[in-house]
Amino acid sequence: NLDFPGLARTEFGIDTVEYVNTFFKDKAKDAQYLADLLQRCRDHGVKNHLIMIDGEGALADADATKRAQTVENHKRWVECAKTLGCKTIRVNAYGQGTGEELAKQAADGLAQLGTWAKPYD
Repeated sequence: NLDFPGLARTEFGIDTVEYVNTFFKDKAKDAQYLADLLQRCRDHGVKNHLIMIDGEGALADADATKRAQTVENHKRWVECAKTLGCKTIRVNAYGQGTGEELAKQAADGLAQLGTWAKPYD
């Protein structure tokens, strides 16, 4: 990831990038790593836009306890996105149940995460 902003800019002329959390899963709360990544973006005139979140659970899980844990798992990525200047994250709102049940469960999981994340814009 640290080389990604420079490569995107110099090799492809790209000035806005997106990330996938699985490529830096252990770095979401690593302040020095995030500062280095952000500095490299600034050095190359690259903006961070999005982090795609995978492997952190189902925001529409039928089990409310598991759904709450999934919300908890996503919080570090909201903080990471804010640190990097990303405007958004992409989440996975899958789960079990009928379409109606999934819609209700997804609305709950997304509302929990959104409510918590509001101060992060």
